[in-house]
Amino acid sequence: MTHFSRTRHFIRYQGVRQRLGVVVALLTLFGAWAAWLFRGTMALHVVSESARIEVQDLPVQVQVPIEGQVSEANVQLGRYVERGDVIVQLDATSLRLRRDELQVAIRTGAMALDALRAEFDAEQRVRGAVAQMARQTTRTAKARVSLDEKALQFKEKESQIDAKLHQETLISSLDALRSAADAETQRARVLATSAQAALDAAATTTSLREREARLAAVQLNIAQAQAEVEKWQAQVHTLDHEIARRTVRAPVAGVLADVMTVSVGMTLTSDERVATIVSPGALRVVASFSPQQSVGRLRPGQKATLRFDSYPWAQFGTVSATTTAIALEPRDGLIRAELSIVAPNPAIPLEHGLTGSCEVEVEVTTPLKMLLRSVARSVTGTPDDGRITT
Repeated sequence: MTHFSRTRHFIRYQGVRQRLGVVVALLTLFGAWAAWLFRGTMALHVVSESARIEVQDLPVQVQVPIEGQVSEANVQLGRYVERGDVIVQLDATSLRLRRDELQVAIRTGAMALDALRAEFDAEQRVRGAVAQMARQTTRTAKARVSLDEKALQFKEKESQIDAKLHQETLISSLDALRSAADAETQRARVLATSAQAALDAAATTTSLREREARLAAVQLNIAQAQAEVEKWQAQVHTLDHEIARRTVRAPVAGVLADVMTVSVGMTLTSDERVATIVSPGALRVVASFSPQQSVGRLRPGQKATLRFDSYPWAQFGTVSATTTAIALEPRDGLIRAELSIVAPNPAIPLEHGLTGSCEVEVEVTTPLKMLLRSVARSVTGTPDDGRITT
């Protein structure tokens, strides 16, 4: 065999080996791809429309309940306030002056009430004395009438005896007439005593009724004065309420996260928001998702990744979270989801108001299933159902 023949045979053999190597490489690559296609995993993530970090206790807006002129303003951005601290004080001078007038009237009315009550007590004592006098007068009149009646009975018996003696001519006619006249006189005296007793009883009854009428009049004056004092006290309570409404206080403890520029002398309108208080507490993530992508997929306990607008994830990284609650009904066309942070990122200081996006892992499946889904969506024209990452 010549050198030329050997060289040609070697080149042919080398070509066969190269083609065989290419085939083997292709078969290996295809096998790896097939294994990945059938046995690999891909995660399906649903991306939120928006996401925001909030404190567990929602921020509280501080509003002015009534229109008025500012007399004191303690509105400084970032200031920490305790519950009940004064934020804005509206002028209430006229109300306080009116309240002072009413308080003076209440004190005067209280003294008048004390005088009327003393008068009522005195009238009650006088009425008691008049009633006792009436009872004594009645007893005295009854005793006089009884005494005169007994004397009348004696005179009548004496007259009857004298009449019998006259018939028997034992006494003269003059003595008999004198005895009869004495009986008639005593009878007239009984009638007079009874009439006087009735008159005295009527007089004492009239005096007693006058005292009772006086007591009723004093009691009426007390009731009217008491009603007047209570009316003034109610007006004072109303003024205290109105004065308190002009003192705008912090309803909760926290930081003034948003404030309105307020200065002494300016006029604030009713329901105007002067500050927003953010209370310290645990943080949570509130995200909004499209219903088409999230309904039926989002569930509590799913893993999530947070990326923030102020901290690019390529430089600062991400924050891990877990879904805790999912809304069942959309609001403003979006589904609300709440998440808890499970792995804070030291490079990202988490605070209320931080915005960004949220990716929730809703499913882990094989690439083959994802490929078939993509083909089906392409054929049917169904929109994409989320971002897919391996």
